[in-house]
Amino acid sequence: MKTTFLLLFLFVLCTQTNASAQKTVDYYIQQAIKHSPLIHEKQNRDTINQLEIKRLKSVYLKPTISAIANVFVAPVIESNNNKTRLILNPKDPIRYNGYDMSVSNGGQYQALLNISQPLFNKKNYNTVAEQTFIASKLNTYGIKLSKHDLEKTVIDQYILCNIDQKQVHSTQEIVNLLNKQKDILTELTRSGIYKNSDLTLLKITLQTYLIQLSNFEANYHKYFFDLNILCGINSKEIVNLQKISLHLKKEESSSLFIQKHKLDSLAITNQQKQFELKYLPQISLYANTGLNTSYSATIPHRLGTGFGISLTYNLWDGHQKNISRSKTKLLTESIAYYKRNFKSNNDIRKLKIKKQVTAYTEQILITNQQLENYNTLINSYQKEMISGQLSIVNFITVLKNKVNAQLNLALLNSQKQLLINAYNYWNW
Repeated sequence: MKTTFLLLFLFVLCTQTNASAQKTVDYYIQQAIKHSPLIHEKQNRDTINQLEIKRLKSVYLKPTISAIANVFVAPVIESNNNKTRLILNPKDPIRYNGYDMSVSNGGQYQALLNISQPLFNKKNYNTVAEQTFIASKLNTYGIKLSKHDLEKTVIDQYILCNIDQKQVHSTQEIVNLLNKQKDILTELTRSGIYKNSDLTLLKITLQTYLIQLSNFEANYHKYFFDLNILCGINSKEIVNLQKISLHLKKEESSSLFIQKHKLDSLAITNQQKQFELKYLPQISLYANTGLNTSYSATIPHRLGTGFGISLTYNLWDGHQKNISRSKTKLLTESIAYYKRNFKSNNDIRKLKIKKQVTAYTEQILITNQQLENYNTLINSYQKEMISGQLSIVNFITVLKNKVNAQLNLALLNSQKQLLINAYNYWNW
């Protein structure tokens, strides 16, 4: 009973180990997205856009408070009653050498607290903030598109790995079969049923497939490590990949690719809105308080306050607004044309791919039937070989034809999977 339990435990453990050693295409897609510096940068850009909206709110709606401190001294040399003296902060000198008092005012002493509050600026803020909202939407779209592009690239690379992995397994089966037949033929040669030349021919064929097996393994390792590099996986371990089986996705009623054209159009329209903001009156209320004097002796009496209102209005600029509107209209028309062109071409592209997938499906069906016939024939040949009724040349010829059919099937399946991946990419 204990022995049975131990064997069962070891079987489950081995099964779990083999399953964990295999990786799926979803695993590699997740790793590629996780390690993509481009996607990471765009995700940070989302946070930056949110911070930019807060900054714009402060610029357009909230008051600005600043402090100014300024000390400026313009000394003069006064000549009076044949006496000269240096005055650091002159008030009303009559005869002097130095800066003209009407220009320098003798000096300047300032310690002011300024406040400025823009008025009626909500429309300006909404327009400028809209640009950041659109930029944020474009960035979110960019993240989706980057993930979509990366998914296609990873799946394509995974399919290439699958091809060589399948070729390795198929060639290994042929090598095992030839090794088995070599052992049988060796005994039959000793018995005089077959010639040494037959055995030599079989050994040469085995060596050919051993070389082919080595090439397929090298190719698999190359494509596998390329897949790791693409996904940012730092691992030297070679693992088996699960077979991939893609299916055509249901036809989408509207394409996400077109969303980029809509957002571009919104961005251009918003640029025109921002341009036209300068034709609105700009009104600000400002005030300050503190010290402001030109004579140091009066500093204790020169603390005060002041306030005012500022108005800026654009009266004439040579019809720039109308010119800008014409440019914006042409740009949006160009985007609309690209949108229509993409939709038309994409419909044709997807139809072409579906036709190709159908053709490959039919070829795969025929090739599978052909392989079944080859397997039946090889099984019969193995029986005939034991009784010495089969020519080794015929056996090797059929075996080579089977190998070519297996290779062709692997290529057909991979081409079909690549086409389905391309269709699903454009059907987004």
